[in-house]
Amino acid sequence: MLECDAKASGGSDDCATNPCACTKSGKVCNDAFPSTCGLVANTMHTCDGDRKLSTENDTCTADQFCAIQPNPVSALCKPLCNCMSATTHCSSTFKPACKLPAQSVYRCTADGRVQKIEDCKGTNVCVPSSMKAKCIPPECACKDDTTRCGSTFPATFGVVANTLYQCKKGDPTTLAQDCNPGICSACIQAATAESPDKCNKLCECKTTEMVRFLFVICSSLMLLSQG
Repeated sequence: MLECDAKASGGSDDCATNPCACTKSGKVCNDAFPSTCGLVANTMHTCDGDRKLSTENDTCTADQFCAIQPNPVSALCKPLCNCMSATTHCSSTFKPACKLPAQSVYRCTADGRVQKIEDCKGTNVCVPSSMKAKCIPPECACKDDTTRCGSTFPATFGVVANTLYQCKKGDPTTLAQDCNPGICSACIQAATAESPDKCNKLCECKTTEMVRFLFVICSSLMLLSQG
C-alpha cells in the first residue's frame, strides 16, 4: 500500500492530483475509481483511509457483480441477476448470463431476487416502461416517439378510435387527449416523429389533404341541422 503524504520539502501533496487515491476508509468497487487507474473489473478494494491507495482484496465470480450496499455502506459481491427496483422488468433487461426465458415479465422480491410473473403468450412481446413491464401484441408497441390516434391500432387493442395517444418507442401507449367533438388527423395521415397525429376541430382544415374530407363531414352536419 502506498501512502500519499505531503513532501517533507514543502512540495505539493502527492495525492492532491492522484485520481486513484482513496477519499475515505472502507470497501469500494473498482468502478469507484477512473478506468485509467487500471484496476481489474468486478473487484472489491479496501481503502484504509483518505490519501491512500486501495488494495484489492476480492474478485467477484462470473455470476456475481460488485455492488455497494447501504447501512453500513460497503462493497460486496452480489448475484448477477439480483434486482432492487420496485417495478416489474422484462427478461431482456437482465444480462444474458441470467438465462431468463425470453418475453417474460419479472418482479424484484424484497430480498433482491427475481421472480417470474408471467410469460407473454403467443406472439406477444414484453415491453419495458417507467411504470411497469407488460405483455402486448407486437403491433401495439410504439414504433416511434410521437402521438397516434386510436384508430391506427388494431380493434383488439381496446383503445378509443377518436382519441390521441402518446407513444414512446418500444413502450405501450398512454392516453394524451380525447379529440371529441373534433376529429383525429390519423384518418388522413400516418403518424411519424416528424408528422405526429393530432386533434383538430371538426371544421378546421390544418392541411390541404384534409380539405375534401372535412368539407364532406361539415356539409353533412349542416344539412342535418337544417333538416
